[in-house]
Amino acid sequence: MRLRGVLPGSWSGYAAAGCAFVFAVPSFYWGFGGEFGADTIGRWAVDLSWRDDPPAMAAVLLTGCLKVLGGLLALALVRPAWPRPPRWMMLTAGYGAAALLVSYGGIYELLQALVAVRAIEVPADFDWYAFWWHLYLWSPWFLVWGILLGLAALHYQSSTAGRGHASATA
Repeated sequence: MRLRGVLPGSWSGYAAAGCAFVFAVPSFYWGFGGEFGADTIGRWAVDLSWRDDPPAMAAVLLTGCLKVLGGLLALALVRPAWPRPPRWMMLTAGYGAAALLVSYGGIYELLQALVAVRAIEVPADFDWYAFWWHLYLWSPWFLVWGILLGLAALHYQSSTAGRGHASATA
């Protein structure tokens, strides 16, 4: 049974895709050798010269590709005309990715909040600059993206319930 106004609409998938695609841009920028803003993810990123470390460049580019795939998954959950695998695979991928993103963002946000209120001690040479960027941007971005992706999966589940996979509407 679908309750109008209670379940999310396709907006959640488009918003999750937007988060994913915007989030992929820095990964591709850094993966292709850009250094601006690398200090927001950690001192280690500044110390590591991307251009001189092909495995590091490949890893950063891979994260960009995974973010793009996450965006495409979000769109597939709300675009009924797109070819898709079976419903159970879409739901597993949607809810699974959402759970990973929410867990990652949520756990880090909680730990960082504990550091911010000094409930957890940190070393004297702690990278406070990157810490604040993670607390206010990077970790919440994962959390919001995960919540939106979970809402898109819920939309997909409710819009395809009791119908053939190909007849789902957004």
